[in-house]
Amino acid sequence: MGGESAGAHLSAMAGAISSDPEYNARFDLDPVSRHQKIAGLVLNCGVFDLEKAIGLPFRNIELYVQSYCGGKPFDELTEEEKNEISPIYHVTKDFPPTFAISAQYDALAILTFDLVEKLRSLGVEVEHYHGTGKLAVHAFAVVQALRISREAMFGIRAFLRKHTREGLLLRIKPKRKKTDTNKPQK
Repeated sequence: MGGESAGAHLSAMAGAISSDPEYNARFDLDPVSRHQKIAGLVLNCGVFDLEKAIGLPFRNIELYVQSYCGGKPFDELTEEEKNEISPIYHVTKDFPPTFAISAQYDALAILTFDLVEKLRSLGVEVEHYHGTGKLAVHAFAVVQALRISREAMFGIRAFLRKHTREGLLLRIKPKRKKTDTNKPQK
């Protein structure tokens, strides 16, 4: 499972729900969802601690965080509510293996570094790709024309091969040979 920015936040929440029975019990889930296990997470430039995010110089972050809270201003939430929507407070040693991506010029990168540090301290398998250079901005990994994006994607592919039951068979298809257009095709 994976996501970028807000999607990384939601994916990390799913990872926490799937691996922390106490946190899982707080949600009204159907039986299949309640017992769902996640093989691995890919978290691209995510928001994992909403209170810390508010203090970062990321444009419109207060508005984005408020949307995570159902429209309620973050400063009106109780401490319990603030922690409940921040996945970093719910990771355990059983959190899914994680491939995390951050970027040099992303004001939110510290949130990924914090999550990676916490996962490592708990013994969770985590790989971290930190994009550098002038194009390493928030969510850079989706722009496939960039070298650093391709590097991140190759890291994701290797991670998914390692952590999925079928290995996802993520192979680059060989280029087809050009056929002679004058020759009849068999």
